[in-house]
Amino acid sequence: MKKKNLIIITVVAVIIIAVAGVALFVFLNQIPKEQKARDAAMDYIKTNHPQTADLIKNLNWEGGIRNNYEAGKQSYIYTSQGWSVIVQYPLDDASDPTYAVSAVCTSGTIVVEWHGTYHDGTITETSYRYTS
Repeated sequence: MKKKNLIIITVVAVIIIAVAGVALFVFLNQIPKEQKARDAAMDYIKTNHPQTADLIKNLNWEGGIRNNYEAGKQSYIYTSQGWSVIVQYPLDDASDPTYAVSAVCTSGTIVVEWHGTYHDGTITETSYRYTS
């Protein structure tokens, strides 16, 4: 009887630990929408403008929210290896915003300027310029 109870308690404990582990993994791996917008824009640039591919390697982003950067908008600024990416959305449209994304890179004599929007996983390019 004691052995059976010990087995049941062990099985229940393993199940609880497994469920808690999965929940923690999911929680820790949720990516904020502004970071998804940034990453989607960079993927779009690399895919649709192949001359930028060498500039978009091993990017380790720094930055985040910038309060009062532009009135009426929530702003996030990220930088990595010559890139500066600004992601913004209007404060009055915070529930399902369209994010404005601007990405600029200066590397030696190369300058890349890209502007677009991100909404529900879709990137729309509004302008692009590459000079070297």
